[in-house]
Amino acid sequence: MNDPRPSDIKSLRIVYIALMLGVAFFLLVAFILTLKTGTLSETDPFFEQVLLIVSTLMAIVSITSGIFIFKKRTENIQNMNFEEKLFTFRSAMILRAATMEGPGFFFVVCVMLTGSKISMIEALVVLVLMFLYFPTNNRLADEMKNDLREIERMSEN
Repeated sequence: MNDPRPSDIKSLRIVYIALMLGVAFFLLVAFILTLKTGTLSETDPFFEQVLLIVSTLMAIVSITSGIFIFKKRTENIQNMNFEEKLFTFRSAMILRAATMEGPGFFFVVCVMLTGSKISMIEALVVLVLMFLYFPTNNRLADEMKNDLREIERMSEN
């Protein structure tokens, strides 16, 4: 493995921002399209209810699984050196973010198909959750079980 560079932390944040922006921009496009042209399918209350139940259950299972997998992958992270910590954290963080992004996109598809305001709210909740898990210096230090000063020093360059 290579020595960790300041760009490693920066690239980690860029990847995370890209995941968030994908959901945000797709939601914005879906919102504008449904306002301008309406939904992509006929409004069927039964279909809307089934889609809402399936998407909500999918989100609950997916997001909790992602958080659980993240914790399992990083449970022994304090015993690693910094470069191993960063590698382990990066892969676990991307996996956790992807398990949030998937339901976010599914909610956006539900918005486009049904125009459901509940699905739009759920997509926004996923975005807020992704924002709360953004890899700030404090979060990196806490989840990597590392000294905050070292993270800040790496981030400054």
